[in-house]
Amino acid sequence: MAKRTTRNKIRWEVSNALTDLHHLQDHLGQAAALANERSGVINNSLPAIMTTLDLVDKALRAFYDVL
Repeated sequence: MAKRTTRNKIRWEVSNALTDLHHLQDHLGQAAALANERSGVINNSLPAIMTTLDLVDKALRAFYDVL
């Protein structure tokens, strides 16, 4: 049986991180939908959080692409 290279192990971990990140974005979107514009905390915080998560997503994708 072939042994996985370190590069493939890292690619696998980054792929899992991207999947988890997308799940997180989905859950935050559901929280916003449940709040239905009635929560000042969610309405004020969520745009910055989603922007940050989008930046992390782009950075992880760029990292994954060069591996």
